[in-house]
Amino acid sequence: MFKSLFKRYAAIAVFITLLLLSGSAGAENCPEYYQLRLAVPVGAPVMDSTINLPYQVNRLYVDLLLRVDTGGKVSEVIEAEPADSNYVKYYRDYLKTMRFRPGTFEKKPVEQTLPVRLRFKAHQRLPELTFPVDREARIQDRDFYFAALGRNGVTVPRIESFPSYNYKFKRTLSDSLIYPYFLVKLNLDETGRPTKIEKLTAASPPYTDQIMIVINWGRYAPLEIRGKPAASECFLLITHLPQANYPACVYTAGDSTLSLRDSVRVRLLPDTVGLMSPPLPRNIIDNKIVCASIDVFGNGEATVLVAIDTLGKARMVRLMPPILKKKVLAALPDLKFYPALDFQGRRQPYKGYLRLSFNATKTVSVDMTWFSH
Repeated sequence: MFKSLFKRYAAIAVFITLLLLSGSAGAENCPEYYQLRLAVPVGAPVMDSTINLPYQVNRLYVDLLLRVDTGGKVSEVIEAEPADSNYVKYYRDYLKTMRFRPGTFEKKPVEQTLPVRLRFKAHQRLPELTFPVDREARIQDRDFYFAALGRNGVTVPRIESFPSYNYKFKRTLSDSLIYPYFLVKLNLDETGRPTKIEKLTAASPPYTDQIMIVINWGRYAPLEIRGKPAASECFLLITHLPQANYPACVYTAGDSTLSLRDSVRVRLLPDTVGLMSPPLPRNIIDNKIVCASIDVFGNGEATVLVAIDTLGKARMVRLMPPILKKKVLAALPDLKFYPALDFQGRRQPYKGYLRLSFNATKTVSVDMTWFSH
């Protein structure tokens, strides 16, 4: 009997040791960006009888902010947008049961403001929770991750302006699902001036030399660490879409007159986490599309979670409000995308939110929220 008890406790001790070691290994593998590591969720929030969560009938998702202390506890829940204060009231007690591996800066635990995305499903009270870094220390949404870094003292480098350049397509590429793109590694000093430009793709001949020169004349805001500019290494992605006009216009950050294609054709990527590019529009001009079906007639705005496959076809996963389902299903077949790409140039499936606005005509407004950060 004593021998069997000893074996049982020994097995438990080994299990606990392995658990602790795996937690330590997870901490070592947690993504780090210029000595900043974000808090990582440990387990799931606790649901008890004192917490009464509502059914959500108006939103598919909402972002809130958690204040996570140096012990990994949630000390405060805050709205990310002033209009969402009611969601704080609904979910504060539930979210405060969360526990985290604390975030660190320069290897020391620090208090952090951590965004959390609550995704709602019909007929379910418990939302799905998405964090910048998930429980397996993975980054699922690059933009969500880098926005979270900005809330915690590290602002990634960004483009302020980019000169005009030329490009000419081969006719055989006009119907391709993969557009030509040009990726370079870009080193910036603490003023944002390029100090090294390294070509990573062989794409864009005979325009390679021209684009390399243009990159050098771009204006970039440097990395900032706790308010102080710093040198950095990042990646510049230039996409050549057949529907764009060339020579390309000058890109200026914050220019509201730029079309969607012009506003996303040059992007600065702080690191190679996540996808290289989310889906890009093939036939959406100025955020609008003319649909074939008369079923899109009528007024209203829908938020739709769509799955976009490797052929660029969008499928509805869920939407809000359900009353617009017929209109949404009529519009989706007319939306064509270039599929998401990874850093090896391979097509990847993607899920994201679209906002579709119907206005009693066959013209539907389309907002790809993955470009709204």
